[in-house]
Amino acid sequence: MAAAKVYWLKPALMVGGMMLGIVNEQEWYRRVGTGLAFLTNALLVAASTLAHTQLLWRTLKSKAVSIGGVDALFGVTANAWNLVCPELWQSGTLPAAVAVVLWLLPLSVLVTPSTLVVALSPSENVTVVERPVPLMDYAPEKYAQWEFRTDDDGDRSVFSNYLKPASSISRFVANVASSGAILPMRAPFPNSSYSLRFHGPSISCGPAEPTLEQQVNQVLRESSFILTYVGFVPYIDDVTPNLNNTGTNSDVLNGLNRTLLSTSEIVHLRTFDIKPSAGYSRLFIATYYPSNDNSNDKDEAMARPKLIECALYNSSYQVDLSFVNNQQSVNFSNVTRLNGISHSIYRPFNSTSATAPGYLSGIIGCSLMDALAKMLVGYLRYSRTSEGWYNDGEIQIMNTVLMETQELRRLFQPVVQDSFAPVTTEPLSIRNMTIANAIEELSRNMTVSLFSHSYFLQDISTASPIPITVRTPQNAYAYSPRNLVIAYGLVIGFSLAIVIAGLVCIYAAEGAFSASFSTIVRTTRGPQLDRIVQSSETHGKDPLPRNIAETKISLRRRQCGGKGYGEAVDERTSFVIQGATEDVELLRSESRDLELGEAGSRQIL
Repeated sequence: MAAAKVYWLKPALMVGGMMLGIVNEQEWYRRVGTGLAFLTNALLVAASTLAHTQLLWRTLKSKAVSIGGVDALFGVTANAWNLVCPELWQSGTLPAAVAVVLWLLPLSVLVTPSTLVVALSPSENVTVVERPVPLMDYAPEKYAQWEFRTDDDGDRSVFSNYLKPASSISRFVANVASSGAILPMRAPFPNSSYSLRFHGPSISCGPAEPTLEQQVNQVLRESSFILTYVGFVPYIDDVTPNLNNTGTNSDVLNGLNRTLLSTSEIVHLRTFDIKPSAGYSRLFIATYYPSNDNSNDKDEAMARPKLIECALYNSSYQVDLSFVNNQQSVNFSNVTRLNGISHSIYRPFNSTSATAPGYLSGIIGCSLMDALAKMLVGYLRYSRTSEGWYNDGEIQIMNTVLMETQELRRLFQPVVQDSFAPVTTEPLSIRNMTIANAIEELSRNMTVSLFSHSYFLQDISTASPIPITVRTPQNAYAYSPRNLVIAYGLVIGFSLAIVIAGLVCIYAAEGAFSASFSTIVRTTRGPQLDRIVQSSETHGKDPLPRNIAETKISLRRRQCGGKGYGEAVDERTSFVIQGATEDVELLRSESRDLELGEAGSRQIL
């Protein structure tokens, strides 16, 4: 008998699917990677399914299996419920185990996406774009209230005198002073940075002159109560006689005495310093200066105040602003102090100097410092009660962040106590500063915070474009091969074993099988199968009759034809019923009928 030829398609599909299912690299983009994972799984499942089919037919040729078991063998790859069918495991353990593996192979698809994780790259995509960023609008009427003046000819529009800060500025200063931080600005992009250069006001504070400090100390000693804080401004007036404040600092001492007489009187900020160089608005602050030995002698401690002088200047700013997820960070890269700003300012309508940056920023500075001075001018004192000492006085500084400075935080505790020893307080919001440094920072924060209010800014249509650095996140694909190697190693290992088993079956059978309808038709042509299926059961509907389900069959190669007809015996492969007697005459008759049918077909053609 000549050796049968092995059809090439089935082995090629099994080996090809196996090779295409094994990939050396899984570093794909997430979407493409998931798609390739499904393709890989499909190829491995296809190759293993073909190998399972060869094992199925090998089982049917090697042993008798009930028709119910045959149904389970053929349907297990499409219906997982067949895995719980007892006939499946009774028919063949190996095909049943392979079927379980086939159902588990798709789990590898779940592992693949988890090995390639999309995360934010530590390096961002940086681009520079030109966008208009409005600067401060120096319109004087936005910052102050003005008194119109007339010239000698009665022209009312020549100039006007500054009166007081606008209500919008007063509210603005109170907001910044209470928080101590720069108000949040609108970011041009969620993650961006840019630099601003502009003119604006700033306040510079430092120790007062020793002579003036001695004079102020004398006034505080003569006070009838213990002062813990005094804020005042120079004032020239003769309404308070017999103060013995004559001399070069009479305007300063006059302002101090006026403040001590009444906290209800508003003292306007002025710069009438007798020195020619003192062309700036000034604010003086005297505070309790803690002794080194933490002395409890209050009279002795209060007799040594710390006096600072704060002056208003026009300054040039270079500010770097950075936004990370719309959260701002401001860095003062350069603040250069220029000329002083005097409080006795007027607004000349018909002068070209009215448009100069220094003059216009002076108007803003005058309003800001005036509004700040109205919060700081006044005094606080200790008063004696039966329960101890407490702070007596209500001025607006109590509502500002300056209460957390080094000089004031230990004087104004939340509880009444009879000791000046330091106690634990809440965390500071101005980084443990002195009151001088805190006022300087507060002035810078107020100036930059003007950019947070569109009311104080130019119209966007008139703003000049500036370079803005925009940072956008980049996706980084973090590849974790460990889980992938384990998952695909198991999948490929099982698939390889199944394919090898399928190839062995093909070699042993000298041919490949499929689970197609044509294969079923070709292997079920036999008189024995016809006898077990009654005509009333040929409809094929479920459930399968019990007598048919329990009938055991096997695939056999039989002889038919030959004797009685003068022809050679032919070999035929078909299912036979276990234990049934071979009906040779019936086989011969069946073979003869088939040959007659083929002859008739040839005649018709």
